[in-house]
Amino acid sequence: MSDAVAGVTGRRLTARLAAAQASGRLPSVVGAVVRDGVPVWNAHYGAEPWPGHDASDVQFRIGSITKTMTAVLVLRLVAAGRVHLDDPVCRVLGDVGYGDRTVGALLAHSSGRASEPAGAWWERTAGVGFDELAARHDGGRAAFPVGERFHYSNYAYALLGELVARVHGRSWWECLRGELLDPLAMRRTTYLPEEPAAQGFSVHPYE
Repeated sequence: MSDAVAGVTGRRLTARLAAAQASGRLPSVVGAVVRDGVPVWNAHYGAEPWPGHDASDVQFRIGSITKTMTAVLVLRLVAAGRVHLDDPVCRVLGDVGYGDRTVGALLAHSSGRASEPAGAWWERTAGVGFDELAARHDGGRAAFPVGERFHYSNYAYALLGELVARVHGRSWWECLRGELLDPLAMRRTTYLPEEPAAQGFSVHPYE
């Protein structure tokens, strides 16, 4: 596949990957060039935790890109008139901490909610159900007043994901698969890793 671009172009693209890997302090990075919907070049730079596999078919952990997808699901509900941006999420979720925040404020990271949920660092745990997660938050750990500033929040999107699930009457993953992944033929985007999948690494922010 890498032969579909000129040799000098491939070298320049690889150099860009190397620069991205270094400046982002990433264990590894994969890049591709797509023409008319078809990948014509791909390469990786850095650690290779998938020996023997084409980098173009290796899964990487999606991380916070799930927020982008959750936002699409929410806005599809808004477009259908089933949810409104100025609705407080308690209209769907009931009596939960920060339930007075509006759908729009949660989407825009302007709800004033603290960045991380209470409890163990979420990247180091298997996760808990929504009821237990909500029980840990009484609405008293706001970082800022609503609308004061942009403040990234994982918990805000947990509320939005649960809102999507309850409005549709099925799990967030089932909603995502039915509304976005299947129609877009994103068959290698899965809830849990499916081999070949890159090993995840945690990099200290100051290293």
